[in-house]
Amino acid sequence: MKANSITACILLVLLGITVAIYSTAVNGEFVYDDNFFVEGNAYIENLHNIGEFFVNKFTVSATGHYLWRPLRTLSFAVDYCLGGGKPFLFHLTNIILHCLNILLVFWIARLLYRSCYPSTVAKRGWVSAQNAFALLSAALWGLHPVHTETVCWISCRGDLLFSFWILLGFLCAYYTVSGGYFDKTFYTLSLVCFIGGLLSKETAMVFPLLLIVFLGTVARTDTLSKKRELLFFLFPFFVVLFLHVIFRKHVVGLITAGQYWGTSSVTLPLTIMRLLLNHMRILFIPLQLRLFYAIPVVHSVTDAAFFVSYLTIAVIAIVLVRSARRLKTIPFGAAWFLIFLIPALNFFNGDTAIIAEHHIYLSSIGWALIIADAVMALMLRFSSKRYVTGGIIAGCAVLLALYAVLVRLHSLVWRTRKDVWMNELVYNPDNVKALGAVGGVYHREGKLKEAFEFYRKAIAIKPDDVMARIGLADIALKTGRMDEALQQARRSVEIDPNSADAYWSLGRVYLARKELPEAEEAFKRALAIYPGMTDYYLDLGTLYDQEGRLDEAIAVYQAILAINWRDAKVHNNLGIAYHKKGNRERAIFHWQESLRINPHQETALANISRCVAE
Repeated sequence: MKANSITACILLVLLGITVAIYSTAVNGEFVYDDNFFVEGNAYIENLHNIGEFFVNKFTVSATGHYLWRPLRTLSFAVDYCLGGGKPFLFHLTNIILHCLNILLVFWIARLLYRSCYPSTVAKRGWVSAQNAFALLSAALWGLHPVHTETVCWISCRGDLLFSFWILLGFLCAYYTVSGGYFDKTFYTLSLVCFIGGLLSKETAMVFPLLLIVFLGTVARTDTLSKKRELLFFLFPFFVVLFLHVIFRKHVVGLITAGQYWGTSSVTLPLTIMRLLLNHMRILFIPLQLRLFYAIPVVHSVTDAAFFVSYLTIAVIAIVLVRSARRLKTIPFGAAWFLIFLIPALNFFNGDTAIIAEHHIYLSSIGWALIIADAVMALMLRFSSKRYVTGGIIAGCAVLLALYAVLVRLHSLVWRTRKDVWMNELVYNPDNVKALGAVGGVYHREGKLKEAFEFYRKAIAIKPDDVMARIGLADIALKTGRMDEALQQARRSVEIDPNSADAYWSLGRVYLARKELPEAEEAFKRALAIYPGMTDYYLDLGTLYDQEGRLDEAIAVYQAILAINWRDAKVHNNLGIAYHKKGNRERAIFHWQESLRINPHQETALANISRCVAE
């Protein structure tokens, strides 16, 4: 069997193992942010909204809009329409994208090794050196447990998509200059891929930096031998980046990813090496994986954490520099790791720096390239001693098998909302967000007593936690404790006057208390903050209906249907409003639509029967 055939077989086995270890994910629920970006996002339920994804910031999620990633939203809409909104297809798409990225990593690693070690390309055994390097790089990266979050969490689609576009774009850039001439077709494709990456996740902005490093280190060609030619190559990428920033600013009002971006000019340089070290720790020791890692901010140069982190990174840097003469992929691999990690080193929330595993999905390819190069150097050095090379191969196999087991086990954590947050509480019992989230799970399940206890714990730790107070207000409302519900809802608004959910909660309390003018004002305040939330419109329409303001109620319901025609409850309410106005034909039409969308909508069926009997 030819060496390339053996390589193809091993690669297929790698992909098969990847699918197998992530197979439990396809049966998972929507978790955490999936509730906002997918499950509660009415815009993705209709492919007619595709144009809106690119120009309307409120199509991003059910409650927020700063993470404007239109290609991600588009992919969600396609999954929703093909899969009926069930989690299965969303999870399957994530797994497929991860497998495609593994193939791209394999191919890129193969080309990089050929460029860095041209003399080894002709050396062949069962598997050539460049194929062995590529397979090991792809396996180390693709099977790494730290990527479990990215693959199993549907909302991480942006990381998978932007990585796909950037990997494909880099591949095209490589072929642009590797043939001895400037290939315009591959160059154009690379630019298109860069645009795809930018529209999938804003982290793609750093791609031109990778191209600069590539042209200055790995690319061995005379195609771009002059500085003017290098500028000609890079200039269109920076033009695209500039236009994207302008357009993003116009659509979203923000250039960065959101509210946690940035800290002071003092604490950032003091803390950044500590963050870098923690990211590396997760890669080398992928244990106790969880949703968030809270790293205390370093405030002074006298802090021991400052000295330890800077000293450790300095030692690692010295080792890499000294090893770069023998391991020629180190400069490019280290640059890849740092370039795509830079955007993740600037997420702060007060005195805490935030680390999330999905932030190192693409950057960890650089780590895999360096480790694979070190292993290949040992293999080639001891190529004449089969027991040594056999031991190295066995060690790699054991490590990859361990990775696969850890992925399989950690993927079980991502099956349900409750499992994700309970895992978080195992490592941080005082995590207010996790306590509130578990309370929310019990709340949706109707287990109000359990929900109350978790909300209460969250507020005991952080009295100004808005979401926990909103939860307590709803529990009080459902159990008939109106005064307590009003107290909690008002306190939520006081804590965060910019929270649309807080005003919505207050409006629902007023509506239940029949204080309709106050309820209307609260709902309008919620819609002023976030105009795209259909639940706010629905409650406002219900209020107008109760007041007999039928034309206004109909206008509100029609506004919801303009976003999402497939809302059975809205069709039913609209039918009721038309019936009250005496328009039986329109009323029956919307009740029938309600039943067509949801055959179990018994209220609509009863309304039709009652209307026909009149």
